[in-house]
Amino acid sequence: MGQGVSGLVMTQVVSLFLPRNLIVTDLKDRNLALAQQYGATKTYKLSGHDALTMETIGADFPDGFEVVIPCLLEGAGMIDAVDCASMGGRIIMYGCIGTCNEPFDWLKVHRKRLSIVSTEPRRDIDMRRMFTEGVNMVEQGLVNVAEMITHTYTMEEISEAFTKRDEQLGDAIHIMIDCQK
Repeated sequence: MGQGVSGLVMTQVVSLFLPRNLIVTDLKDRNLALAQQYGATKTYKLSGHDALTMETIGADFPDGFEVVIPCLLEGAGMIDAVDCASMGGRIIMYGCIGTCNEPFDWLKVHRKRLSIVSTEPRRDIDMRRMFTEGVNMVEQGLVNVAEMITHTYTMEEISEAFTKRDEQLGDAIHIMIDCQK
């Protein structure tokens, strides 16, 4: 769920495990095209930030999914993730780290017998290992990050970069600040 920078990276990593179905959702056609290039077997464009995923894809996958990985900042994405998970499914909390101001139905989690797993390591040494493995995947060409950097600004142009980010224009995926220019 979500094909921003984190979602596009996650799509590439998950595709390395050759899943039968790797279904992704996003709001932007460009991000969905990249996701398909990175291994997604099917992509779905949601109508807006408040769109419920199963309203868009439920006809094709009425039973939901064994594994759901929300790659969204908003905490309310967990509510949507629970609806997308199949009976006995797992939710991998790669995202949804923001505050959720909507009611969360823990009974639905219980009834569906869901497992919710955080990707945050418990120890600093594990964080270091994961960081090193991630860098190695990029260096080995297993994860492509170059296409996600859609805009680069110098330090002198940083105000323009923040304006671009705040406007959330459809052509921006990731904006980089080049501190050496």
